[in-house]
Amino acid sequence: MLDDILHKMQEKEKSIRQNIAEIVVHDQSSDGIIHLSLDGENQLRDLSIDLSRIEDVEMLEDLLITTLNRAHADVNRKVAELTKQDMSDLLPPGLDKLFGI
Repeated sequence: MLDDILHKMQEKEKSIRQNIAEIVVHDQSSDGIIHLSLDGENQLRDLSIDLSRIEDVEMLEDLLITTLNRAHADVNRKVAELTKQDMSDLLPPGLDKLFGI
């Protein structure tokens, strides 16, 4: 019985990791100068910058920081939602609320 539970948990963890790996978040700065993509592990996968619209280095830094932070928050939110949803499947009905899932 315990072996079955542990096996089920290991399979669920593998599934969660695979689902997280498939997450891709696309974001852009409010003015459209910066476009970027992050994966479910918060790794930057794509970045494009319209350099013709950059006035100075400080502007570029501010846009990058703001856009990256917003994209990181979006990835973290999606990972948390996915994990919560997948973990609730492991618990008997009603216990998910006990653990805040």
